[in-house]
Amino acid sequence: MHRCLHLLGHVILWTLADAGYDASWDEEWTRQGLKCGSDDASAELSHWCNSFCTGLMRILRLRNDATFSAGSLYELERVADTMDVWRVCGLGWHSVWLCRATERLRLLRPSLQTEPGQGTTKEAFGIITTGEVVLRNYFRNVNLTVMFGKIVGAAMFFHADRFLSEIMLRFPFLIDYDVESVKEPCSSELVALREYLLQDAPTLGPLGMSTCKGRTGCDQELKLQRWRGSPLRISRNLQTIEVAALLLAEADFMRQGKLDKLKGHDKMECQRLLNLGQSFLLQAYRHELPRSRAGPDNIYIYTSGLLSLTARSSVPIFSVLDRLESLMAPPLALDTASESWKHRLFFMHLLPTNSIESTQVRGFMDLHCDMPFKNMLLAKGQLLRGSAQIRVVEVGAHLGGCILHAITHLGDQARGLAIEPYAPAAAALRRTVVTNGIEKQLMVDDRFICADSRQQFIPRTIQSGILYQTEWEQVSSSTAFDADRTRTKACASLTTVLKESRFDAVDVLRVHVLGRELEVLQSAQPMLAAGRVRSIAVAVLCDHGQSMFGQDIGRIAQLLHSHGYVLQYEGWVGYEVFEMISCNRSSVSGGTTTLFAHLDPSH
Repeated sequence: MHRCLHLLGHVILWTLADAGYDASWDEEWTRQGLKCGSDDASAELSHWCNSFCTGLMRILRLRNDATFSAGSLYELERVADTMDVWRVCGLGWHSVWLCRATERLRLLRPSLQTEPGQGTTKEAFGIITTGEVVLRNYFRNVNLTVMFGKIVGAAMFFHADRFLSEIMLRFPFLIDYDVESVKEPCSSELVALREYLLQDAPTLGPLGMSTCKGRTGCDQELKLQRWRGSPLRISRNLQTIEVAALLLAEADFMRQGKLDKLKGHDKMECQRLLNLGQSFLLQAYRHELPRSRAGPDNIYIYTSGLLSLTARSSVPIFSVLDRLESLMAPPLALDTASESWKHRLFFMHLLPTNSIESTQVRGFMDLHCDMPFKNMLLAKGQLLRGSAQIRVVEVGAHLGGCILHAITHLGDQARGLAIEPYAPAAAALRRTVVTNGIEKQLMVDDRFICADSRQQFIPRTIQSGILYQTEWEQVSSSTAFDADRTRTKACASLTTVLKESRFDAVDVLRVHVLGRELEVLQSAQPMLAAGRVRSIAVAVLCDHGQSMFGQDIGRIAQLLHSHGYVLQYEGWVGYEVFEMISCNRSSVSGGTTTLFAHLDPSH
């Protein structure tokens, strides 16, 4: 745990430095009594303040549970308070406060005394009541139609959800929360809402997914007329906060697959749903909670009303709001790209769920690709400068961070093929290609790559903490009957896909498919044997000597070595790499690293 926090501290400091923050500057300004946002602030101080805010906002958007448990961030918060950074970073203040409050609650040991004025309960009660004021003022003062889809925020609703979860776990009695009193959603609208929040490519909003069939009280419905199409129908027996969540989720659905700025009737309809959703949310707090209490003197109404109402409802309202706040196609400024991209924004379409790549792009506002591969691309671009084409292929592209980095950094001679079988990710990547007008440079193929074309696979989404990741499960004879045919993928060899895509040779091949790297390379053996692939980058998935996802690193190294490739890994070159990976697994680094293989010209 301490090692993880230590590493997280380094990531935090690197993130701030990447945004232009210099930690050595603040002490001098502090001695001079200068503050951010003051009238006498110099250009240098203003730049420091803005860079500090940018880096802090990036960290908050990473949506990491342990974000503010590292001691380095406590120090950063102290610097921010001393320099009054919040005057130029108002959006970040709410999230930082919620992060620190969550950590303070986590460190408190629940007292046997449950009265607000006794033991550690007193301190927890103070934190919770302050949090209630922070959230209440935010909802009162922020116009959702102005914020959502237009502002690069600080994931405030994600951190609010973590704050509430910690209260429910450790001090539920302080918000009048009893887990046994919260019922599972029984109406079709609320079941549909839960399903909607798990989907990367919903074809219907939660109100469109729900049905009245077999449900009592369908004749008691609210009808919400729309600019176009049939009216939205909402059961009258839902709580006000549940109606708010459904309306806000419908607004989120309207922007799926589009740039964040809607136009025409879609824009007006989305704004209307956001306004109605926010109105119902405020109404729920003001009226619904007091009516649900036995008497008017209940202290929780005044000290933790919004938190109590949210905890006791059956809808994940903060998850809906966090999904709305997340940009679907953030504009990226690619400062290190080729000349044609340095002075224009690049719009990258993401998934609505918190996949690793989507979260990283929203956090750093940059393409997600590992530095060793970027460096290899840079060297390859210099080596092939003047060539008619630089052909780059990525298997397991997901949203395309690395292949898009190649296209935007290698110049107009770059030609790419992105292979990604997960349909929502492939569709998002295609939208990125069209939005940025790079159809002539980048093709997207959604086939599943393996050596045996008779095999079939089906995607399975797994959740680790707040992150979602797609794994693939082979369809066997015993599971074939139950497999969803609309999601099942048949296999194709990489050689076949390259031939059909008219890639007779490849300058750079990247393979990152969560343990199936060997199968991908085996399916390309005719190309490898013929020397048609010059350089290869293979993701190495190890955890301190133990392979992850069943990856066989030794066999990958043997295969590449047998076809005349010179191996490079973590500073080792040639036969030493082959020996280290295949015979001394304890030397392999933890996490995801990259094994490079370059064709030996003498082979």
